[in-house]
This record gives sequence, C-alpha cells and structure tokens, in this order.
Amino acid sequence: MFKKGSNRQLKSKNIRMKKSISVSVLLLLSCLSPQLLMAQDSSLAGDIQGLHSVLDQLYNEMMPLCSQLIGVASGIAGFAALWYIASRV
Repeated sequence: MFKKGSNRQLKSKNIRMKKSISVSVLLLLSCLSPQLLMAQDSSLAGDIQGLHSVLDQLYNEMMPLCSQLIGVASGIAGFAALWYIASRV
C-alpha cells in the first residue's frame, strides 16, 4: 500500500502538473491568436493618433490653469530644500 508521504507527493505533483498544463495552454493561445489580442490590428494606429490629439488638447487647456500651482509647488520645494539644509548644518 501507499504511505501517507507518498500520497502527499502525488497530490503536489498533480497540482504542479495542472498548473504547468494551464500555463502551457495559455501561452499557446496567446501565441496563436494575435488577432484576438489586437496585436495585428490596422486600426490601432488610428486610435492612438486620435488619443494623442485628445491628450494634446487637454494639455493645452490645463497648462494655463496649472501655472499658478506650479509656481506655488516650486516655492514649497525651495522652502523644503532650505529647511533640510538648515537642519543638517
């Protein structure tokens, strides 16, 4: 008959085998189906260009609004650097 230790070993080998099979199947599917993963989609480049124009417009709208905050942040950073140097001396 089987010992208790060998039963545990069989269970752990079975679990490892199931994991390796599932990883192998997933890898195989990802390699064989680039159309499903949109890796070869020709309209993807057009979508990226559309998003780029939206982000460019958003940047142009937000920079004037954020300019005062950028000034305040650089002032706080300068004060923090001065405080740090003064505490080390």
